[in-house]
Amino acid sequence: MSNLINQDKNTVFKNIKGIMLQARRELSQTVNTTLVKVYWEIGRTIVEDEQNHLDRVEYGQALIKDLLKELNKEFGKRFSRSNLQNMRKLFLTYP
Repeated sequence: MSNLINQDKNTVFKNIKGIMLQARRELSQTVNTTLVKVYWEIGRTIVEDEQNHLDRVEYGQALIKDLLKELNKEFGKRFSRSNLQNMRKLFLTYP
């Protein structure tokens, strides 16, 4: 009888483990999809703003510099020049 109870507990554990692993996979996919959307939107915002100031060539570099300062102040040191440039490239590659 004890062996039967252990088998039942083992089955329950395996079922719960499967549920948890599936949830983890789904959560990872959701987070990744959301991050790509966020990065694309940031890139779009940068490119559109640059296009509104085509008359000033230096504007784009100044914009990235100013954005870095403000974003890092607001959200912590999560952004770098290359991050923002890659977000911009993401939008330009997949408009």
